[in-house]
Amino acid sequence: MEKNEFIERINNEYESFKRDLLNKTKEEIFDSSYEIEFKTNMREYLLNEDNETSDDIIKNLFEIDGSILDALFDIYLHCDTYYTFNDIGEEVIDYYEENFEDVEID
Repeated sequence: MEKNEFIERINNEYESFKRDLLNKTKEEIFDSSYEIEFKTNMREYLLNEDNETSDDIIKNLFEIDGSILDALFDIYLHCDTYYTFNDIGEEVIDYYEENFEDVEID
């Protein structure tokens, strides 16, 4: 797995999320604002060249069946300590710093 594949997958997931969202009603879109904010920022965080997302984290994230962004959003919803988006990004992807099979998600 190469970083380019990871970048492509994240971008494809985000575009699919956006496409699905735009088919919803205005109220449903408004109700999804929290998810929109998270996924937009997480995508930027993961793809930011200045971010030091390790190859191990990328490899483990890539092993997620289904949407990486959905899985990270689910983790985010179950965490209760955040200060800045970088803190959020670091804490959420810390779940994937070690071997993916050893990760427990509530």
